[in-house]
Amino acid sequence: MVYATGGDPRVYEAGEAWARHAEAIADGLGEAALDLRAALQRFRGRVAIRRRQYAEALVEIDEALALEARRLGAEHPSLAVLHEERGDVLLFLERYDEALAAHDRALVLTEAALGAEHPRTARTILARGKVQERLGRYDDALRSYERALAIWERVHGSEHPRLIWAHTCVGRVHMKAGDLERSERAYARALAIAEAALGADALGVADALVELGGLLRKRGRRGEARALLERAQRIFEAQVGERYPLALALIELGEDALEGGESTRARALLERARRVQGEETNTPDELARTLFALAQALWADGEQARALELGERALERYREAGEAHAVAREAAAAWVAARGATAHGADTR
Repeated sequence: MVYATGGDPRVYEAGEAWARHAEAIADGLGEAALDLRAALQRFRGRVAIRRRQYAEALVEIDEALALEARRLGAEHPSLAVLHEERGDVLLFLERYDEALAAHDRALVLTEAALGAEHPRTARTILARGKVQERLGRYDDALRSYERALAIWERVHGSEHPRLIWAHTCVGRVHMKAGDLERSERAYARALAIAEAALGADALGVADALVELGGLLRKRGRRGEARALLERAQRIFEAQVGERYPLALALIELGEDALEGGESTRARALLERARRVQGEETNTPDELARTLFALAQALWADGEQARALELGERALERYREAGEAHAVAREAAAAWVAARGATAHGADTR
């Protein structure tokens, strides 16, 4: 109940009340409740992650780790998941070296307990790859992703839906490394598996369509990209309605319209994306991306004052997002500075 209610802003108080009840019970049981107290700290950590309170989440997870190590010993395989969650939180906090060390520790414990070829080991390897990717170590990340993919293929077969995630990671790291052809192949494979395993109108298919559509935009194949992204939009509308996953397609379509000189169309798409996004559902970089694209559309339509206001807000969001988004932040800063100077010059004349 702590986890079920704690991440929902409508019932935060209920989540905190459940946590107090659980803590009181654990206090009454003393040493006999070490496992329950560890579980409580872990769920509190997960709630903090859902609220994007990463510093608080780290405190909770560290407490859970200390309790489990006291109860089971530091080498017990049950601690692997907590080390992995700790690594994920440290990644959000941009403490990358510590994050990699946490995932390394999780991998050591998982391999010792389950072996190098176990599907759970593959999941840990994939999580480690995310940190390597964020560090810009694309060759290392690719090796991690391909190793995880190979394990899952041997265990589950080449058409299992779990492979969608691995192929997507491979595609993303190829894209970041500049190999767009290999990226396209990986994204296309993820889409094919999603369609076959989940059905043509599943949310997982929509996610894969957005990934491939965005990649095709980068390759200059705007017509193909738009067709995929509009299909993703229809799936999201049918499956979730006006909720935040829909923004994934709307942002790509809005940016595409902007690049094609369709500022009015871009504006409508991006305004809609903003309506379905929110503080609780989207990361600062996602919010910043929408704000920045909308600012550009407004500027193209002659609404300079509002465009600059949104550009400044996008820049603030990119600053919140951290150094992982430095390139996008600098692009927004340059745009705001240039447009601000233009607007100021027009005012003085």
